[in-house]
Amino acid sequence: MGAFGTLCGPIADLDATAKAGAAAGWERFTPEPASPIGQLVALGESEGAKLIDKAKGDAMLPVAALRRRVAGEDLVAILSGVRKDGTRVHGCRVYDVGESRAISDSDAKAWIGRAPSRRVDEAGVVLSSWEPGYRPDHDSFETYFISSGSPAAQMFKVTGISLKADFVGAAH
Repeated sequence: MGAFGTLCGPIADLDATAKAGAAAGWERFTPEPASPIGQLVALGESEGAKLIDKAKGDAMLPVAALRRRVAGEDLVAILSGVRKDGTRVHGCRVYDVGESRAISDSDAKAWIGRAPSRRVDEAGVVLSSWEPGYRPDHDSFETYFISSGSPAAQMFKVTGISLKADFVGAAH
């Protein structure tokens, strides 16, 4: 969770996020299209494009994929952003693909300092959500676990754990 906090802290400015990531040892890469992360990125770009009205000035920011090895785990981060209707939404997600253990709410609570505002555990998916997020300028923070047998694994193309922080603010 520390690697996530270092990378995903400054998400109001995705350039600053990428720079913080590089300084912390995250490296940019292009996911293989057939890989779970490549398929997830393609799904996100496809679904996001459906929300964009370029005639109104809406835009999707380029997706950045980063990777880093932490404590023997290969982590992947996805930075993304959308400008729509005068609002910007930035996201930072870190994945430990294939991890078989969920992040416990007690571990997350120890890191964030409070219990989740919502928890869902069904059909092989565990989702814990904090609103506002773990930093005052974050809209939300979520931990996910998708088991290999979950129907969600087919939809999202990724199993394991992920952590997500979102920022919502006025577009520049």
